Amino acid sequence: MAVGRVNIIRIVLDTIMAGTIIILMDLQITGLVLHEAIGLILYLLFVLHKFINRKWIIGVSRAFFKKLPLKTRLNYSLDLLMLAGLTLIVLSGAFIARTITWLPGDGAHIWKEIHIISALVVFGIVGVHVGLHFRFIIQGLIKMAKAIFISNDKKSKPALEIGGSSNE
Repeated sequence: MAVGRVNIIRIVLDTIMAGTIIILMDLQITGLVLHEAIGLILYLLFVLHKFINRKWIIGVSRAFFKKLPLKTRLNYSLDLLMLAGLTLIVLSGAFIARTITWLPGDGAHIWKEIHIISALVVFGIVGVHVGLHFRFIIQGLIKMAKAIFISNDKKSKPALEIGGSSNE
């Protein structure tokens, strides 16, 4: 089974995003400067993730009001909610930012509440998203592991085979 370069990129990108979102949930882990910078990077990674999967997005967008499996509609809807939620997190974060100040915000209390609530909601949505893709994730990891181990087996030939017949 071949694992394409795009699939490896997807798996690596998804793993980085999953780890990043977990780290961002606790401001004490990163500190404020890294929290703000990593948050922006996560948003860019999400956009890259959607760009890589653009064929699926376009196909489902065209067929959304036609006959589609419920799981496909749910995944698509979750993707839209994640996009809206992550955008809200970035915008509210910009209004409360103290180290990356590119929007004229006064750090109003309401923006902090919006930031925290939308982050928690998106975290839950990501959990459901991962759950719905769990089989695909596991299958991809298994394919990648097989490809790595089979590739390594072909590269290294044992000096002595044990248990084989020798007619020399």
